[in-house]
Amino acid sequence: MEHSKSGYGENLYMMSSSVPLTGTHGRDATQSWYDEIKDYNYNKPGFKKGIGHFTQVVWNGSTHLGVGIAFGNHGCNAFVVANYSPPGNYQGQFHENVLQPSH
Repeated sequence: MEHSKSGYGENLYMMSSSVPLTGTHGRDATQSWYDEIKDYNYNKPGFKKGIGHFTQVVWNGSTHLGVGIAFGNHGCNAFVVANYSPPGNYQGQFHENVLQPSH
């Protein structure tokens, strides 16, 4: 899968199986992206490899979201694309856009 050059923030996810996929793949994709929270350091906000999906999901300044899913290979492959506007992950803006969860 390859990121588009659309001007939106974008997260991509793919799932494959030997049998047709059923269930909520949007949830699977979102959970996969959000799980990167374990590598995010709130004491040193900023971008590093392995956190960009998470930070875009929670980016406070992104106010619009579009999500699509497509299936291929007789339903054995699922592709999820999420587009965010305005895009996130701007250096110097993590502190005010990636907020700590309140438990």
